[in-house]
Amino acid sequence: KTATLVEDLSLAEKKRLSIAAALIGNPDVVIMDEPFGYLEGQQSDEIARLLKMLGQKKVVLMFTARASYVEKLADTTAFICNGQLVLWENTAELMKKLGENGLGGLSAALDAFNEEDVEEENE
Repeated sequence: KTATLVEDLSLAEKKRLSIAAALIGNPDVVIMDEPFGYLEGQQSDEIARLLKMLGQKKVVLMFTARASYVEKLADTTAFICNGQLVLWENTAELMKKLGENGLGGLSAALDAFNEEDVEEENE
C-alpha cells in the first residue's frame, strides 16, 4: 500500500490529523483553535465527544466561533474582544443569564461592538 501525503488529504482529514497529532504524548493541556473547522455532521459530533471526554481529565482550551459547541462542551466561557478579555464566567450560569439567545446572541453583540470600534479607529 502506498503512503498518502498530508498535502493530498481533504481539509476535514487534515483537521482530524492535526487533532490526533496534538494528543500524541498525552498532554495535560490541550489547545485547539477551531477544532470543528471543515468538519460536518458526524465528524463534528465525534470531535465534540472527544473534547468532552478530554475535558474530564485534562485542561482543554478551545477557541471557536461556534457558540453551540461552547454551550455543550465548556465549563467556563471566555470572550476576547480586540485583544481584551471581556468575559470569564461559568458557562451554565452565563446561559441562565443570556436566556433563549444564548451565546450566539452575546457573540453577535460582541462582534457588533468590535465593528464599531474599528469604524471609530478608521475615522
